Amino acid sequence: MRITTIIVCLCCLVACSAPSRQNKYNNPKQAEFDSIVQVYYKKHLDTFNDIVEKDLASEYKMKVDSFFNETRVENWEFILQGLEVNDKMIGDTLYKCVTFDLKNGLDIVPRITFKSTYLTKAESCNSDSTFIKLKGVGNLEKVIFSGYLPKYNDGYISNDPLNMSYSDFTFLIKDISKTK
Repeated sequence: MRITTIIVCLCCLVACSAPSRQNKYNNPKQAEFDSIVQVYYKKHLDTFNDIVEKDLASEYKMKVDSFFNETRVENWEFILQGLEVNDKMIGDTLYKCVTFDLKNGLDIVPRITFKSTYLTKAESCNSDSTFIKLKGVGNLEKVIFSGYLPKYNDGYISNDPLNMSYSDFTFLIKDISKTK
């Protein structure tokens, strides 16, 4: 009886002390991207000179680019911050240009920010479903979003080496809504 009690106690102790492996994201692709960022951030903390740092930054940029070449951003969850709308004339057409940041958190390191843009014709903005959804989202609210990262002239999604502590990406919104 005592042996059984000791074994049960040891099992409980091991189970309680084991680190939680639960993902902070429900979307497996978003969790995979977060894992990439976390791995490179930890490697970044261990760099000891500028040569190693630049090699690691180049490797990180290629890994992130490869990930987004193979993965669509569909139904990811981040926090929306700093929504602004401006009129933008393109040719003879007036557009509503909505810009905002989508962040994985406010005090999180490494922080990921999608510098986001949504463009719709001004004359039809009140019937545009994504524009209407954006009207209903407040600052610092959690949202679900889909879209894509445009490529620059060199074929990469980032036009400069990515900072492993604070990665900023240009992002074009296809759809967005508040989480439930």
